[in-house]
Parts: sequence; structure tokens; C-alpha cells
Amino acid sequence: MYQPADRMIKIGTVNTRYWMEGEGSLVILIHGISRSIEDWLLNFKVIAGKHRVFALDLIGHGRTDKPLSASYEITDLARFVKDFMDANNIKCANLVGHSLGGAIALTVALDYPSYCNKLVLVDSAGLAQECSIDLRLLSVPGLGEFLGSIYMQGDLEKRMTMQRKSWPDPETVPDEMIQLQYAATLWQAISKTFLKTLRALANIWGVKRSVFIPIVQGLPSIVNPVLVVWGEQDDVLPVIQAQIVKDKVPHARVEIFENCKHDPMVVDPQRFNQLILEFLKD
Repeated sequence: MYQPADRMIKIGTVNTRYWMEGEGSLVILIHGISRSIEDWLLNFKVIAGKHRVFALDLIGHGRTDKPLSASYEITDLARFVKDFMDANNIKCANLVGHSLGGAIALTVALDYPSYCNKLVLVDSAGLAQECSIDLRLLSVPGLGEFLGSIYMQGDLEKRMTMQRKSWPDPETVPDEMIQLQYAATLWQAISKTFLKTLRALANIWGVKRSVFIPIVQGLPSIVNPVLVVWGEQDDVLPVIQAQIVKDKVPHARVEIFENCKHDPMVVDPQRFNQLILEFLKD
């Protein structure tokens, strides 16, 4: 499997891993919570064939530094992406965000509008309170550490078995991709900053009102072209939340992936890549 070369850059004091390839208009890929840039392995090369593409491991994730002293509030994560853009002399880019990355992309668009051109939201967080019971339980102090040690820590075979259950046709996802994801997101390496990030975003009731209310209230002010992509069977963030963007941003386009849960870019990369390239054209 093709894998871009790792690069490192300092964002403040944080050593940050990223990929960069291609020429043309600028695109930044932002992954979800507990994930890494390996989530884009089936998309990066295709999109970079037409654009200059960056993908970064967020602070506290992947192979980027994981300072416990840092804030992991959504506004601070958005500032981290903005600072990453500044460090790479990027004045404006098309933002593609998955799950937590979608909430970050929306916050960048609202807080730093000159930095965002087109916006792609993939099963985006930050639109409503409802989220999976797993995330809500993990957000509870003490209980999250206990459950994480049972369900999220384990060897590669256990991880492969768990992940394949989330895909309708597991054989379409290369073993090598899961292996690379596993190596970049070892529970013992990310557990503390994952839980700190999650608890900044959610509690036992779901996504915090302090997170989603400002985003939803700001949606009508977004004038950027917006593409919303969602898995119809998403069991982390329900597909009905896509309609919130459609209702609040009248020019938003919504594409629903049938027979798909939370990872459309992994389940059907060919359709996903084609949608992105068409949307980013011109």
C-alpha cells in the first residue's frame, strides 16, 4: 500500500506529524478523535493527483506530541489547525474534516473565515447532542479508563476483528491499512489525551451544548461551498444530523452513503474520492 512520507513541523512547542504532496489548490484533511492521518490512506494519493494536499495528526493524536498540559477544547483544536496553516504559510485552504475533524473544520470556518475556502464535512461532530453510548460512557472519569483498558487496548488481531465489524464488506479494507492505523494509535500512547479530548467535547448526556450550540448558531453565516458526506448507518453520529447543515446552510450539498457506518472514505473510497474531486474542481 502506498504511504506518503512522514514530515514533522513545530506548532508552538508541539512536534506535529503531517503528509504533504501534490500541486494545485490547497486541501487539508483533518481526522477524527482517537484516529490519525492513516485514516486517509485510501484517499490521499488520489486527491493529491489534482491538488496540493496536507494531512496532519492533531495534537494528542497519532504521532504528534501529546502534552497533557494542553487544552483540547474545540476552539483550541481549531486554533491548532490554524497555527499549522500559518506554519506552512497557508493563507486559505479547502478543509475536509471527519467526525471530530468536521467540528474542527466548522470552527475554523466560523472563527477564522479567511482561512477556509470550500468545506467538506464527513460524518461531522459538533452538530447535535446525540452520539454513541460508547463515547458517552468513555467520557465518564474512571469508567472511561476502565472501559478503555478492556475494549481499546489489545493486540493487532483484536483491533482488526473489532474494526472489521464496522465495515459492511471487511475484505475491501486492506490489512496493511489496519496495521498502519493500529501502529499510529496504540491505546497506551493515546489514552490520556484521547480521554482528555473526549471529555472536553462530551459527557454522559452526549456532545456538550457548549460545543454544538455555537457551531449550529453559526451555520447560517457560512457562505463557503459545503459538501456533507454521511454514512446512512452511522452508529456514532446519526445520519439525521446531516440535515441540520442542509437546513441551516441552504447551499450545502448532502451525499448519503448507503450500507455505510461512520467511515465513508474507507468503506467506499472510489465514490468518496470522486465526490471530493468533483466538489473541489475549479
